[in-house]
Amino acid sequence: MKFLRWAACLLPLFLAACGGGGGGATTTTCTIIGTPRVSYTAPGAVALGGAVTLTQNAINNVQAPCSLEYTASNLPTGLSINAATGQISGTVTAAGTTATSVLATARGSSGGAVSGSGSISFVVVGPVAWEVKTSNHGIGSLLSPNLVAIGSTLYAVGAQQVGNNFLPLMYQSLDAGVTWTNTNTPPTGFTSLRYFKVVSDNASLYLVGGRTSDATVTSSASYTYNQDVLKFTPGSPGAWTTISLNPFGTVPAPNGGREDLALAWDATNSTLYVHGGLRGNSVSNAVYRSSNRGVSWTLVNDISSSYNLFGHCMMASGGSLFVVGGMGFSPTATTIAEYPQVLKSTNGGVTWNLVASTRPVPGKALYASCAANNGRLYVAGGLSLNPSGYSGDVLQSLDNGTTWNLDPVSAVVGPRADQGMAVLNGKLLIFGGQNNLGPRTDVISGTP
Repeated sequence: MKFLRWAACLLPLFLAACGGGGGGATTTTCTIIGTPRVSYTAPGAVALGGAVTLTQNAINNVQAPCSLEYTASNLPTGLSINAATGQISGTVTAAGTTATSVLATARGSSGGAVSGSGSISFVVVGPVAWEVKTSNHGIGSLLSPNLVAIGSTLYAVGAQQVGNNFLPLMYQSLDAGVTWTNTNTPPTGFTSLRYFKVVSDNASLYLVGGRTSDATVTSSASYTYNQDVLKFTPGSPGAWTTISLNPFGTVPAPNGGREDLALAWDATNSTLYVHGGLRGNSVSNAVYRSSNRGVSWTLVNDISSSYNLFGHCMMASGGSLFVVGGMGFSPTATTIAEYPQVLKSTNGGVTWNLVASTRPVPGKALYASCAANNGRLYVAGGLSLNPSGYSGDVLQSLDNGTTWNLDPVSAVVGPRADQGMAVLNGKLLIFGGQNNLGPRTDVISGTP
């Protein structure tokens, strides 16, 4: 019987309450028999002003009259710790990276104490800090510019109207967007081309889609389109080549050319993706992917349950695809509408789910720009037709699109849509765009 009573005192993991004698024993002492543990699930990046709740996960079985107390040092401003449970909560009020230490101290009734500790790294992300790289890049307005990077070289690829034609042009910058020069290697084979998309795999550029008819053609029924995929390989001076002839001919029939489609490079899976687009009055819901850098393409989604969209943007992060905004038809809609929303695919574009965002993203659904940087998602600008207007919003998501944080209004960004957006050396860059005053000719840089 004495052995059984002694064993029962060791059942609690860290502390045991023992003592007294006889049938109605009363606990009067306790003995520390282990070291308290501290364990938290590592928090992701937190937006400035965001709410935080972290639960202490380790089980520390402490029985009265012994006690256990949690304390924390170097908590981010706005957070506090519950001394009894170890829960950390509050609203962060300062940006930055903080290394926090949490101490769990168990005290016995005779005055002895044993402590265990753990650490947490908090990353609190503030709004993007924007600055002007150049207010006028000296090359005139570049319509629907695509901004992409290969290494430390930035490329701006768009169109300029000359007479009735929209000439495709390409400029490069070697100083992060401050100065620009004509590469003299525009996408070849086009008298007129606009509303096309270009992405980079950090080795080459890929061009998909675009309208080839000139300004004299005003009927959508008579528009003509680029049906092929082009690739630019840097060199002296570098060259564009056609690497795939009409790979999107399946949808819409009979030819696959379209404008205002979405194009993305998924670095995790080394895959190119095309989503949707507009051809005449037909809005596509087709999703194509290429695992050999644009040479061949596979139709992975063309079902009635998908969104038909144009004027949207697409980005890849962590192996998932995100489609933001656009105009077209939902799976159940019979009339065209704008969709300020986020769609996400985790299986290579085969199926898409509507992200239950805490805020419509973007505020204006058409022609916003997207960028992904180190697991963070960014959306800038946009246009709405009803009611009409341009957006100067910059939104960022730190949790794969579930929660979006709206930055304070920036006079540097200003209302704009249809601009180029890229990431270079961890910074966001925006090139041009347009608003109700006409084309924008600035280049701005943002530090997350």
